[in-house]
Amino acid sequence: MHGGKVTLIQFPTVIVGIVPIYNLPHTPDLHFSGEVLAEIYLGTIKTWKDSRILKLNPGNELPDLSIQVVHRTPGKGSNYIFSDFLSKTSPEFRKQVGKSPSPKWPLGVEANRGEDMVEKVSTTPGAIGYVELNFARRSDIGYGSVQNAAGRFIRATPESITEACTAVERSIPADFNISMIEAPGKGSYPIASFTWIYVPESGAPAERSRGVKEFLSWGLQEGQVIARGLGYATLPAAVQSKAKSIVNSIH
Repeated sequence: MHGGKVTLIQFPTVIVGIVPIYNLPHTPDLHFSGEVLAEIYLGTIKTWKDSRILKLNPGNELPDLSIQVVHRTPGKGSNYIFSDFLSKTSPEFRKQVGKSPSPKWPLGVEANRGEDMVEKVSTTPGAIGYVELNFARRSDIGYGSVQNAAGRFIRATPESITEACTAVERSIPADFNISMIEAPGKGSYPIASFTWIYVPESGAPAERSRGVKEFLSWGLQEGQVIARGLGYATLPAAVQSKAKSIVNSIH
C-alpha cells in the first residue's frame, strides 16, 4: 500500500479471440474483412447480398436477407476488443465510433452476456454479432474467418490466437499493456487480446496471500490445459514465465 492506497498488479491469464457470428441458411463458412464488418456495424451495408460481402465470398450463395445487427451492452471487454479492430481497419469507424468498452453503436439491438449474444443471433434470421470463440462453437450459428494484417482470411482457433501473441511477444512491456489487434504474421488471428487479472500487490494477511499465489500459479500452469479445452488460447511460454514472476511478487 502507498499512503493508504492499494497498489494493483495486472497480468494476463489466457488469450481470447473475438469472432463474428451469424445466422444464415445452411450456415455457410464466410470471410469478413475489418472494413466490411465496420460497414455492417455503421449501417452502410444492410443486406447479405451486398456486393462488398459477395466479393469476399465468391463461392457462397448468400440470401437476399436484411442484416440484423446485435452488439453487446456498455462496459464489456469484447466491445473494446472488437471496436479496437474496427477502428484500426476502418478510418470511417474510427471517426464515427472509435475504440471503447461502451461504443455508441449507430444501430442494432443489445445483448448483455456472451450467452445472450449467441441466443439472440441464433433466434434471429440474418443476425450478426461477435463473441469470444468459446461461445461460438455451436452448430446452429456460423462464425467467420477474418482477414488479417497479412491479407489472409484466418479462422479463430487456439493456435491462430496464440500466434497473434507470439507475433508481438518481443514488444510486450513489463505491465503486458499491448494490443494484439492486427498482429503481424501469416497465421495470426487479427481480433485477439489478453484477458486480465488484477490483484493487490501487498496488504493481505499472509495466509490469504499464500492461497492467492498458489491458485494463480495453478492457473498459469495446469489451468492453461483446461482453458485450452474450453476454446481459450494459452499463453506462450515466455509470457507465461513473465506472468509467474509477477504472481511471485505478491506479498
